[in-house]
Amino acid sequence: LGCAVAAGDDETSAINELVTKFGHWRQLAASGDLGTALAEMEARDSLSPTAKRLTRLRLLIVAGFPNETRTALESDPSLIADLAPDAALQVAALAEEADANDIASGLLLGALPELKSH
Repeated sequence: LGCAVAAGDDETSAINELVTKFGHWRQLAASGDLGTALAEMEARDSLSPTAKRLTRLRLLIVAGFPNETRTALESDPSLIADLAPDAALQVAALAEEADANDIASGLLLGALPELKSH
């Protein structure tokens, strides 16, 4: 699945749309057509800027560019700030795939207390 940040009804709709479209974008990126996948994703007005940035990073990993994803996660703290627990888990998985293990661990530890309370 792609990564998105859950914040409300509008964002929930965007997440549902993202999940539906991500399989197609993933196939494009895996087959070497990353540019088309990114262009289609960027054209979706219903996706928040954060959802787009995180999805772009996921597609980079699929296309074989984990270093670029790790660099982005390490250099832009806003990508991992104030995430809902479910989104933090998704981004932690993304970070782990990009060998950004410190970020992944921090996200998991931050999400754990709220996940335990549910």
